[in-house]
Amino acid sequence: MFDKNVYQLKVTFLDSNKNEPYIIIEIIKYDSLTNLFIAVITCFDMNFGHLFGFYDNIRNWTKSKVCYEHFVDNKELEYFAADNAKSTNNTNVKTMLMQNSKMLLLYDYGTEKHFLIEFLKEVPFLPEKEYPRKL
Repeated sequence: MFDKNVYQLKVTFLDSNKNEPYIIIEIIKYDSLTNLFIAVITCFDMNFGHLFGFYDNIRNWTKSKVCYEHFVDNKELEYFAADNAKSTNNTNVKTMLMQNSKMLLLYDYGTEKHFLIEFLKEVPFLPEKEYPRKL
């Protein structure tokens, strides 16, 4: 049987000036990083329209050893991708978090909106719920 267990993640908007700049979301661990990105941006009421990437170096994303970039998935812009970048469409949340329990999500390379993605725990899939979901 297909393992549909769900990851519970804390997502902190590092550039926020709000008192509680974080949310908790649940996502099926085999969802793509692109779906994780969409869930985060939706939960923080932001508009789509900019590129994004996930990086293992929280403080300096340009020095990341592990990165997943949407540039790789966009043939018109793939020459911007880091040499070691992997696809956000073809990488699932489980694969990313097996390497690092914390990753930086960088949205919009112009204004650089930074989100810290932290693995909290694995929880059972609930068929009556729709994923990804904000708790």
